[in-house]
Amino acid sequence: IYVPAEPADRDALETWLSDRVGRKVRIVVPQRGEKRGFVDLANRNAALAYQTRFNQAQTAQYDALETLQQVLRLPQAPLRIECFDISTIQGSETVASMVVCEDGRMRRGEYRKFRIRGSAQDDFAAIHEVVLRRYRKLLELGGLFPDLVLIDGGKGQLSAAYAALEELGLANLVAIGIAKKEELLYTREHEDPIALPPHDPALLLIQRIRDEAHRFAVT
Repeated sequence: IYVPAEPADRDALETWLSDRVGRKVRIVVPQRGEKRGFVDLANRNAALAYQTRFNQAQTAQYDALETLQQVLRLPQAPLRIECFDISTIQGSETVASMVVCEDGRMRRGEYRKFRIRGSAQDDFAAIHEVVLRRYRKLLELGGLFPDLVLIDGGKGQLSAAYAALEELGLANLVAIGIAKKEELLYTREHEDPIALPPHDPALLLIQRIRDEAHRFAVT
């Protein structure tokens, strides 16, 4: 087996591979000649395959963001999305999570958790509290505001989020809700929810962000 670099445990690997195939196996790092050319070719092929896959994934993410821009009639693609999820732990303590997706990628360093205070134990009140706390802090710090606020929930949760934004003078921010069972998108502008096709890249992106917020809330 020709490899580009010497493995630290070559002897153990050779023994294990020999036992697997029933004959002697050697691991070699060729320095020159045809064998070295084969290794270099494999490296180039691997790099090309990685770049192709990455570029395709990146293109799909931007397609999803452009679709969201059109469906939600946004002035620009929602490059920065902040998503909120409410979870009740063992029926007692309510916590909220916020995750950030930027350019189609999750920004784990910007995730936040919030312990909901005792007076806000239903979903609507909890959403109102956490949205109020998050964007009041951003106003104080002069931070970067999202292009889209995503709420895990339907019309009621979305209304609670907008009530908090209006208190802060931030009603110009765009928020949407996604209902879990039907996977419908709720907006302030549309009376009826928006139903995207099940495999639409835009819906898949929204679901991925929502699921990440839920995962982060319950860990």
